[in-house]
Amino acid sequence: MKRYDIYENLNNYLESNWTKTDIAWEGLQYNVSGNQSYIKPFLRIGNSEQLEIGGNNPNALDIEDGFYLIQILTPVSQGIYQAQITGESLRSVFRRQSPINGVTIGNTSLKDPYIDDDDERFYLSILIIEIVNFICES
Repeated sequence: MKRYDIYENLNNYLESNWTKTDIAWEGLQYNVSGNQSYIKPFLRIGNSEQLEIGGNNPNALDIEDGFYLIQILTPVSQGIYQAQITGESLRSVFRRQSPINGVTIGNTSLKDPYIDDDDERFYLSILIIEIVNFICES
């Protein structure tokens, strides 16, 4: 599985299982409304190790880890409680759902909402979904 396959698989899962807010996809234009919640997913790859059995193996596997990060933006006018509810609802979509389309999911953590430095109309919280030991083709 290549990195873009992993990202596509997670995005497809998110799109199929999340209907509470709009999704602002990375690399696509999204028109922000000051009174509507939305989420923004990103994939960030971390460490990579090569696994080979029996020496100089041309079929060695790359074992990688990383994070699927989802920013959750909730209008300040809806209150911090709504920001927390939206975050927990999104977290429940990924909790204990491993593997997802072939991607092994580890821990999920949700950061407390705070006023977004870039746009003070929104509370920003981040859902961090750990991806562990997926195998990536070279």
